[in-house]
Amino acid sequence: MKAISDWILIVEDDEDDRLIINQAFESVCPDLARVFAVDGEEAQLFIQAPPFPLFVLSDLNMPRRNGLELLQQFRLQSVFKTIPFVICTTSSSKEDRDKCYHAGANAFVYKPVQFGHLTKLVQSLVNLWGPKD
Repeated sequence: MKAISDWILIVEDDEDDRLIINQAFESVCPDLARVFAVDGEEAQLFIQAPPFPLFVLSDLNMPRRNGLELLQQFRLQSVFKTIPFVICTTSSSKEDRDKCYHAGANAFVYKPVQFGHLTKLVQSLVNLWGPKD
């Protein structure tokens, strides 16, 4: 039986990207609960109290509060310092990457266009930070 804490937070403003990301997680780890937020503002609502997510996968460029701002807010709270935070973006900017790592991102990855590449990324994330049986 999986623990109540076995869930992840995915922050993505694009509906099509949310759908394909969900499909990739479903194909790799169907029992892992996924909670979706459309931006950093909404994501904050899901992480107010335990149980906290196993990891956060966040887009970088979003309206209201973007991924970098969410990451910075996230890392200010001691309870979140050990929760992995991954920025998944179409940005190839070295400046964006450096800002995210400086703010405490565990990874800064390019958002795959092909489903096969996305499932490989998801498998890597689940292997690193997913549920441990």
